[in-house]
Amino acid sequence: MERFSVSSGWKVLLADLGVPVREFLAMAQLPKDLFERRDASLASADYFRLWETLTILLGDAQLPLRILRNFSAEMFDPATFAAFCSPNLIVASQRIQQFKPLIGPMHLDIEVHPERLRLGIHFGATSEQPATALIAVELGYFVQIARMATRQVVVPLRVISPRTLEPKLAYEEFFGCTLELGDSIGLEFSRADAERPFITENQAMWALF
Repeated sequence: MERFSVSSGWKVLLADLGVPVREFLAMAQLPKDLFERRDASLASADYFRLWETLTILLGDAQLPLRILRNFSAEMFDPATFAAFCSPNLIVASQRIQQFKPLIGPMHLDIEVHPERLRLGIHFGATSEQPATALIAVELGYFVQIARMATRQVVVPLRVISPRTLEPKLAYEEFFGCTLELGDSIGLEFSRADAERPFITENQAMWALF
């Protein structure tokens, strides 16, 4: 069974949201010392249950927006660190594609076209279904990476989700575009935005990493 490393960002996220760690882990049916274990790992079902539990505990439709707006350096995992060291969103996406599967059952398809960059998100061959909050966070993750790394309000051309993200107006205000319902999970950026230089680029740190 495929397993994934537990990101240290979970502890920061729970603290920022005011969620007691032990209560959260007990409700998710996971060991109370999970985040303290050096080599802690999760199966796909455990990973999805963490997100379902977070949604149930907080009961907030705008939970993903709260998470994305509070996205900080303290929450960085290897994939995010690699992304911020990149020269632009295209390279960042390629590095996320490589490292993200280490910490969760998410895989990324990348299509670089002359006029746009298309990113397709899928959760592998698993019978578990990701929480709607997880879908929203993964979509917003790439937008926040682009905005934080360029210090520009990067607006995607398209955002596609198999489920309606409610409240729709709040999500469309965050993304800056109309949300589309579809069979897949993905988003598109203009080629200009995809190649916009990251001011966080750090080749020396990337080499060390």
